[in-house]
Amino acid sequence: MSLTFSYGRPPRQGGRPVSSLCFKAAALAAAFLSLGAKPPVREPADVVQARYARDAAAFEALTPAFRKAVDSLPARAASTASLRTRVARLRAAYKRVEWLADYAHPGSAARLNPPPLDRADLNAPSDMTVLKPEGLQILLEVAHGENPLQDRGELKRLAMRLESAAGELAAQSSSTVLDDRMVFEAMQNQVLRVMAAGITGFDAPATELSLPESRLSLEALRPALALYLPELKRRDAALAARLTKSLDRAVKVLAAGKDFDAFDRLAFIREAGNPLYAALADAQVALGIATFADLKPLRRPVSVQARNLFDPGFLDGHFYAHTPGETLNPAVAAVGRRLFFDPAFSSDQKRSCASCHDPRRAFSDGVPKSPAFGGLGTLLRNAPGISHAAYQGAQFWDLREQTLEKQIGHVIAGEGEFRSSTLATLGAVRKGPGYVEAFRAAFPGDPDPVNMGTITKALAMYVRSLARWDSPFDRYARGETEFIDPAAKRGFNLFMGKAACATCHFPPAFNGVVPPKYLETESEVIGAPARFPAPVLVLDPDLGRGLIHQNPIFRNAFKTPTVRNAELTGPYMHNGGIETLEAVLDFYNAGGGAGLGLEVPNQTLPSDSLGLSRAEMNDIIAFMKSLTDTTGYGGQIPAGY
Repeated sequence: MSLTFSYGRPPRQGGRPVSSLCFKAAALAAAFLSLGAKPPVREPADVVQARYARDAAAFEALTPAFRKAVDSLPARAASTASLRTRVARLRAAYKRVEWLADYAHPGSAARLNPPPLDRADLNAPSDMTVLKPEGLQILLEVAHGENPLQDRGELKRLAMRLESAAGELAAQSSSTVLDDRMVFEAMQNQVLRVMAAGITGFDAPATELSLPESRLSLEALRPALALYLPELKRRDAALAARLTKSLDRAVKVLAAGKDFDAFDRLAFIREAGNPLYAALADAQVALGIATFADLKPLRRPVSVQARNLFDPGFLDGHFYAHTPGETLNPAVAAVGRRLFFDPAFSSDQKRSCASCHDPRRAFSDGVPKSPAFGGLGTLLRNAPGISHAAYQGAQFWDLREQTLEKQIGHVIAGEGEFRSSTLATLGAVRKGPGYVEAFRAAFPGDPDPVNMGTITKALAMYVRSLARWDSPFDRYARGETEFIDPAAKRGFNLFMGKAACATCHFPPAFNGVVPPKYLETESEVIGAPARFPAPVLVLDPDLGRGLIHQNPIFRNAFKTPTVRNAELTGPYMHNGGIETLEAVLDFYNAGGGAGLGLEVPNQTLPSDSLGLSRAEMNDIIAFMKSLTDTTGYGGQIPAGY
């Protein structure tokens, strides 16, 4: 029986969010009409929800059998193979619901498939609470260990926790309410997840499951798309064909990827992933389905206008300001630029923001640690480049502040930085030539335009204006050019694959903001030595986030910075302890501090060697250099500075 689709049903005013789509089964409708009955009407999103509930229930149904198998499997080699097969089957079942689970029920998804690491519960009465890993990733890690059935007690714990989380998801999926906007956003999220994390091995490390699981997770979109394609064909046949072809191509390329290390990730993103993402976004518009932009004042980091992972506007840096409705205001940024280079706001009138963030070095300063106020020693940590600092949900190496505005307040008052105060800063601005007039023009609605809020906002707005997304790599990845240095291409594929760099430095910002929603900013424990290389390696004593939270998992944890413009921002790490990119690659290739023999019990970086050759490491450096884009930075410097 074939289905035909029609539109025009009035949107509901209560219950389900407004949706413009509905469909009818033509043959069934005719039958019902012949009997004098009213034909049933269901929306595509209702059918998607029903399938979601069915697939979540099917996933849940596998978990009791898995728990019983853990109890009964004998401890021998054949049992290990059986355990791995069962875990792979569980993961495959989850991948069929992942696109909606992570979108509609992120809490359950976080229990089912989190990284295989200890976690902190910062909402617990004590920040010392450590949550042991659970879910499909740690099960995969245990199953692929040397003797997974030796610690049957741990396997039982994981099986029971998985059964509980799967039951939670099944219950939620059966009662959730979806609309067409949510369905399309969830599909787009899944394509982003595959491009930015799935093909990197992010949730299937040290196994060959990443590519086949990525294929499964895209295949899971087909039934949902099938509900919308008939009407899309009626409205825009070419777009419907493009969407179908894009999904077919993405699935085909992933299915052909038999070798994880050899898979051409750049070609996949450029020729399959990005076209599929664009087609989904275009289809949403063509069908008249609302977008997230219609939900004002709500906003998200990923722009609804973006059609490419490396689109210059893909991420909205102003989202992370937590200021409702904020967009780039050139007048405010211009005031911020003046403040950035003005030394009048430090108490000795000798230091400006640019003293540690020089545009000629992509807004870093080229030394391990910046000189402290008055030349009395150095600051605690390295001054990172800030060209893309806007694109993260937390600031400072230890992530202690959420926004650039709050970070700037710390710098103004910092004993080693400006050593100033609110009153002194306000006085300096109000006395500065032309500042009052400039602030009045930039903040016309404020009766007292010169205040600490407008000062920090102006500086933050300037920093948010600094990002550049037009590097040689960006242009090639967007399909605007047909040539890229072959070494850079090889390097990107290594960065996203064998070298595992992108499991912490996620595209497109290549920092620690986690796709596909780009809300969470990660920190990592990599065991950085005080200096590397060195005759004797010593773990750097800086506790990082451990100074903020007493929980042991945060000991020596630091923000994952961007590698954009890394060519210009050395020396590297939070302490500036590694001088060159070559040495950085040597450090990671060795397995970080723990791989080099340092005692780092909570290291989140795998301690085994990556097995990279010098040629491969050079290719990764070539890729990072292809991300250099400092367009216009020279013109930022005021005359005579």
